Amino acid sequence: FRKWFLWLSFLLWFGLYNGVRFSSESWSGGIYVISFSLYFLSKSKNLLLYFYLGVLFGFSFLFRFQGALFVIGFLAWMLIINKEKIKNILVIILGTLIVIGLGVLLDSWFYDEFTISFWNYFDVNILQDKAASFGVDPWYFYFMNFFNNAVPPFSLLFIIAFIGFVIFKPKSAVTWSVLPFLLIHLLIGHKELRFLFPMVGFIPFIVVSFLQIIQMEKNINILSNKFFKIFMYLFFLVNIVLVVVVSFRSTSSKIALFRKIYLRSEAPVNLYYINSNPYESNNDIYFYRRKNLNLIPIKSFVDIPKNSENKLALVEYGKQSNIIPNHCSIIYSSYPEWVKYFNFNNWIERFGGWKLYEVND
Repeated sequence: FRKWFLWLSFLLWFGLYNGVRFSSESWSGGIYVISFSLYFLSKSKNLLLYFYLGVLFGFSFLFRFQGALFVIGFLAWMLIINKEKIKNILVIILGTLIVIGLGVLLDSWFYDEFTISFWNYFDVNILQDKAASFGVDPWYFYFMNFFNNAVPPFSLLFIIAFIGFVIFKPKSAVTWSVLPFLLIHLLIGHKELRFLFPMVGFIPFIVVSFLQIIQMEKNINILSNKFFKIFMYLFFLVNIVLVVVVSFRSTSSKIALFRKIYLRSEAPVNLYYINSNPYESNNDIYFYRRKNLNLIPIKSFVDIPKNSENKLALVEYGKQSNIIPNHCSIIYSSYPEWVKYFNFNNWIERFGGWKLYEVND
């Protein structure tokens, strides 16, 4: 169990993917896991420790306001289950409020007026329901989305382990931390899988603890089960492959594409695209974007004018890629051609990708 815990902690592919991202979700979750661990690792439970916990809780909240759900759940566990002294809880709250106050000062400085960002965030997205304008999903969205994106059938292990852990360990500090966080996100209409990234740090502990419960408390010899061994060895192999992929491939499938276009030639380039402009996101993308690049939308390859030089055509995987004329030769693809024979459950379309063609008159 210890070996599996260490392996999942340091080499779980989406743990690595999430851990190196400069996102509010990863920073908030990482800081909270550190503070949570500090409480259980510290031998001396003095007031200074509780103040440090409050400071870390405050930073977890500032990095992403939803981190308050972790903190509230843990404080409730400390008070109700662990019977902490009220003064210790108050010291934690003091440390948290000091950091939040610092955040208000910084926000007011940079916005050039008194600003309470976390209240504005709550008011606009929850009270005014602005978040719903970005799309609303059913409560089970996270389970289905995680199952599809964490590589089925292996993703099922994480879902079962989480549900089982919460059922068998209702008084655990981990349960009191992550369950409120998840339940509130299930109730909010607008959902994105990244919103649950702060929970990733707890996954190794939850999975291994669940297996320990099955093995030791329920007297089911799961580690000696032939089918479970095969399942876990296959999971190990798939995970190693994915570790290599996320370690050497950019988070965005567009970066290698941008570099290919950027280095294509010094002359002006006309890039014709179908359906999606790759340089558009929440804001325009200028990384690896050349100045003499002309972006021209088209509905079909036949709309590309003839008798002009340096013409490139771009298409996303799964979108009109089957109607490419003979005078177009592929010069870049996000995946090698042989990968399409292993496109189980249409994973290529879900991960995204591009094909770039040179148009020859």
